[in-house]
Amino acid sequence: MQHADSTVSTRAAIEPPKVARTTLGQANSHLNVVWLAGIFLVCFIFFVPFPMGPNENAHVDLTVALVDHGTAAIDSFHTNTVDLAFHHGHYYINKAPGESLLGVPVYLAFKALFHSVPVPPPGVITSAYRSYIVLVFLLSIFTVSIPAVLLLLLFYWFLGFFTRSNINRTILTLALGLGTMMFRYSGTVYSHLPVTALLFAAFVLVWIHDKEEAVRGSRSAWFVQHPHATAGLAGLCLGASVLFEYSSIVITVLIGIYALIRFPRHLWPALIVGGVPGILVVGAYNLAAFGNPLVTGYAVTTSAFPGVHRHGSGLNGAYGHFIPRPKLQALWGMSFSPFRGLFFLSPFLLTAFPGYRLWARRADRDWILFLAVPVAQLLAISTFPGWHGGWAVGPRYLIPMLPFITFPVIFVLDRATDWISRVIVYGLIAISFLAVWIETLGANGYPPNSFKDPLFSYSLVALQHGYLRASVVTLYLFLNPSSTQMSLSNVSMLAAVLFVALVGLWSLLWWSRGGLVTSR
Repeated sequence: MQHADSTVSTRAAIEPPKVARTTLGQANSHLNVVWLAGIFLVCFIFFVPFPMGPNENAHVDLTVALVDHGTAAIDSFHTNTVDLAFHHGHYYINKAPGESLLGVPVYLAFKALFHSVPVPPPGVITSAYRSYIVLVFLLSIFTVSIPAVLLLLLFYWFLGFFTRSNINRTILTLALGLGTMMFRYSGTVYSHLPVTALLFAAFVLVWIHDKEEAVRGSRSAWFVQHPHATAGLAGLCLGASVLFEYSSIVITVLIGIYALIRFPRHLWPALIVGGVPGILVVGAYNLAAFGNPLVTGYAVTTSAFPGVHRHGSGLNGAYGHFIPRPKLQALWGMSFSPFRGLFFLSPFLLTAFPGYRLWARRADRDWILFLAVPVAQLLAISTFPGWHGGWAVGPRYLIPMLPFITFPVIFVLDRATDWISRVIVYGLIAISFLAVWIETLGANGYPPNSFKDPLFSYSLVALQHGYLRASVVTLYLFLNPSSTQMSLSNVSMLAAVLFVALVGLWSLLWWSRGGLVTSR
């Protein structure tokens, strides 16, 4: 009996306290979820993917080809993008097919409501081109914006297992969604955010499967009570991640290893079976397009980055021309440089490093995975000659690791109790918001590679001259050119100001009613 008592005492000493929530705390947390979902969705869909770039067009091209022509070849409209792969006399996109496959039901619904939309040559302003823009806008909402919102809500929910503060959970979730490059890609037809949602969901499923002490409601209870289904869902997410983005395979492998360590052996079959569908689909696509399930579009690409994606399979096919060691130029460029620096664009992420240290003092070791994911992804992408991602905002290939490097910041926020530390942490978050929004709003498209400090020399200059990213107002005026003669930039600015004012008023009212109280 004495031994049992000492064991209980020791466990109580090393384990973090459970989060006890009052009814008020639960109500406020639910209010936060609704509020966050609304804010993120409005922010993400307010800015439209117009004009479209080669990446967006490539994904849409494959969606249209699959529905209208029943083939993966995009021969009929290959001039619509330069992100091409050429094999045995046919053109294909050089990307993973997941984003395009996700867009198939959206396009089918679009055709049912309107009509078939052939991909027009770029720059030809016709009714078909206007319909194409609407289609791309809808695809961005249903295949990117909504998955991004779900990812952020999952991130907010998972934070609740590690902090009692709804304030800090809300602030950090807003920082991830609106203070990193995630915001710029939340309304464009890129595959980075869907794969990020899949990878983070896979981790959460693995983490929660055996934590009876973590049960906080019917959702978490279901995952704990049905471990085989939870393992199968985790495998499904991991397998689907390969279907969406080849460059994230390093993260997929790390989470897969983590799952094998955390799951007991009797759950391994469920994990493996769950991952099979995604692997089979991507293998079948590669076989149909390139004659080999292990050869990706990057291996036979025709352009994109000359000399980058060439001849290969496996890691060669995923990353293009594989270089066996990281490049210092790429490591600097993706971390601190004004060109594509992650910490330059979102400096609040620097506080993740003291966050890892604070996390390491707790009883669990999950911080090791959360550190390994960004480090491994950074090193892997640095071996890729196209690490900069072409015309881009930030190092876009690092988007899948953003939730993992952002999460440790919660421990710093919880420890920031004096005014000096709060000024530092909140100041870095504010600077991140400002930098990301300037690069998001400054002009249409993305900063060209010729600008080595795009924040100041491109985006800020564009804002000063009234050139703003296209919004839903811009889209409406483009579709209805005779409706008004008001400057598009002025309309966008007016809409942005009204939106910010509305959000500010809503936030003040919400705060005054206790929406941001700390639940105990």
